[in-house]
Amino acid sequence: MIGPRRVVQINTSDTGGGAERIALVLHAAYRAAGWSARLLVGHRSTTLPGVEAIPGDAARAAPARAAVAAARRLGPHAAHLAQAVSAAAQPIRSSQRLLGLEDFHSPGTVAATRAAADADLVHAHNLHGGYFDLRQLGALTDAAPLLLTLHDAWMLSGHCGHSMGCQRWRTGCGQCPDLSIYPAVRRDATALNFRRKSGIYRRTRGFRVATPSRWLLDEVLDSMLAEHVVESRVVHNGVDTETFGVRDAAAARHRLGLPLDARVVLAVGSGLRANPFKDFPVLDAALRRLAQQPGTPPTVALLLGDDHPDVAVGPVTMRYVGGTTDVEQVAAYYNAADVLVHAARADTFPTAVLEALASGVPVIASAVGGIPEQIHSEGATGSGATEPTGVLVPPGDPVALATALADLLADDGRRHRLGAAAARDARDRFDAQRQTSVYVDWAEEIVAESAHSGPRDSG
Repeated sequence: MIGPRRVVQINTSDTGGGAERIALVLHAAYRAAGWSARLLVGHRSTTLPGVEAIPGDAARAAPARAAVAAARRLGPHAAHLAQAVSAAAQPIRSSQRLLGLEDFHSPGTVAATRAAADADLVHAHNLHGGYFDLRQLGALTDAAPLLLTLHDAWMLSGHCGHSMGCQRWRTGCGQCPDLSIYPAVRRDATALNFRRKSGIYRRTRGFRVATPSRWLLDEVLDSMLAEHVVESRVVHNGVDTETFGVRDAAAARHRLGLPLDARVVLAVGSGLRANPFKDFPVLDAALRRLAQQPGTPPTVALLLGDDHPDVAVGPVTMRYVGGTTDVEQVAAYYNAADVLVHAARADTFPTAVLEALASGVPVIASAVGGIPEQIHSEGATGSGATEPTGVLVPPGDPVALATALADLLADDGRRHRLGAAAARDARDRFDAQRQTSVYVDWAEEIVAESAHSGPRDSG
C-alpha cells in the first residue's frame, strides 16, 4: 500500500512575520490534503503537531554548549558576557563573523538533511537567521526535489535581504554601500559571500522557485540563481478573508476605545520606527504635514507594532499600540480604520496591505517592490486594473504621501468606493485558500514528475 505524500518544510521560525505565518498555514494545508507534513524551524514557539526544532546549540561541540549554558545561567544582565563566552567557545564561527562572512555554521542542519531523505518534497522558505547551513543545499536536492519560496532577496546577494536600490548583486557584490541591512555583516566580504553562494548553487541539482510578486521573480531570473532554476512561478501571498473582512467600523472603534467622530489612519509594521525596510521618517513627516493643513479634522493615527508614548500634533494624535498576537484584535484595528498608510523603502508583498484590502480599507502606499502588484492605483493606465483600490505614491516623498492622505480623508464617497473595490479584489486574488491550493497542487505535480523520472541518488 502506498502511503501519503511526505513533505518537509524549512523556515526560520513558526511564529513571527509574514513568512512564518505562510509556512505555518501551508503546514496545515499539506496535512489537510492528506500529506505527511513536517515543519522544521530554527526557533520553535508552538506545540503544533509536526512542527519541530532544528537543533541549534545542542548540535554544537560539547565545549561550546557548556560555555553557552554557563553564560546563560548568569541571567539577562550578563548578555554581553554570554556573547563573549559563546564567541570564545566557537573560534571558527566567531572569526568568520569578524571577517564579514555570512553565518553558515549550523551543524543542526544535518537533521534537516536526514529528514529530507525520507521526504518526497522539501519546501524551504527563509534560510537566513543563523539556523541553517546553506552548504547543505546540495544534499537537500540530492535527497528530494526542492521548492524554494523566496520572501526576500537574501539568496541573490552577498548579505542583504533587500538591496535598497543597490544593483551590485547583479555583478557580484563587493563595495557594499550598507553592511547594516539585515542580515548585517561586520566587514565587507560581500564579494566573497556572493562567490560562496554561487558555488553552493552550482553543487545542487537545481530547484523550483516561487515568489509572491512578479517583481521579485524578475530579480531572481536576473541573478546568480537563474541558471539553477528548473521552474518558477509567482504565487501571491494570501490572507484569511474570513478573519479579515468588512465589519462594522463603529463596533470596532467601541471595542478599541477610539472616537467615532475622528478620522482613523492605520500604519502596521513590526518595530515600525526602527524597521529599516519601512519608512517611518516619511510617515512621521507626512502625518505632521497633515496636521498643519487647514481644515484637517481630528485624526488618530494608529501605529500598530511599536511601543512609544503617544504624540499629539495639532488635530493629529499618533497613538502607538504595540504588537499583538490576538488576530481578532488586529482585524478590529483594520475595521476601525478609514485608510491604511504603508510607507516603505523596500517590500516584497506586505501582509498588512493584503489585510487592509480584505477588510475593505483603501491603501496609500509607496510604489516599491511588489506593492504595485497588490494595489490597483487610481490614475494607472495600461495595468489591466478594473476598479482602483488605493493610491500609490513615490517612495521617500512625504509631501506626496500627505497630499494623498488629506485628499482621501476629505472624500467619504471616494474612500468608500475604493474600500468596496479593495474587498472584492482581495477575495478574488488574495484569499489564503487560493494560495495554499496552488502550492499543494504544484507540490503534487513536482512529486509525480520526480517519481516518473526515477529514483534520486548522489551520483
